[in-house]
Amino acid sequence: DTVVSHVAKLNSDGSLDDSFHSTAVNGTVFDILEVEEGLLVGGDFGLAMLNADGSNNEAFMSPELDGAVYAISASPGRRIVIAGGFTTVNGEKQVRVARLQRDGSVDATFDIGEGPDGDVYAATALHGGKVLLGGLFVTIDGLSARRLALVSEDGKLDRSLNAGSGFDGPVRSIEVRADGLLLIGGAFTKYNYQPQNRVAL
Repeated sequence: DTVVSHVAKLNSDGSLDDSFHSTAVNGTVFDILEVEEGLLVGGDFGLAMLNADGSNNEAFMSPELDGAVYAISASPGRRIVIAGGFTTVNGEKQVRVARLQRDGSVDATFDIGEGPDGDVYAATALHGGKVLLGGLFVTIDGLSARRLALVSEDGKLDRSLNAGSGFDGPVRSIEVRADGLLLIGGAFTKYNYQPQNRVAL
């Protein structure tokens, strides 16, 4: 049997691509994002960037995180949004959501304050720089945001998204449709007090 460690690259027929060998990732992977510079890989080990052959991208300054990365999203201006269970980045307070430059350095113009009070499982950056977040949280920076929230380009909670009482269980996935509607998936059974069994539109 072929040993594959945490990240694999498959051909269209399902066979392994033998040109890809990853040794830089040592832990469970929760999300992968392909960018021009390589493959961003997030998991319980933090964040890494791999080259096309699976080797570690030495030019990327992997941030030091004290928790897992569950979601990665490309943001306008060649930036990256990461979200998860961490509360510090490179030793500085950055609660569960951070925005990075493509080289891995922290974008200090994004400040989410006290951040979400629970883990963030989904993050989707929008064209204007705003970010949709989903997870286990019920507040962001002390303000009510029950498991679904929109934050502005500077990290502040954006109240233009009115989720009412929100979801009664964690949000795990967010997809923005071409028509602008949102597909939300998770472990919830109600949205704004209305029955909604684990998928909402």
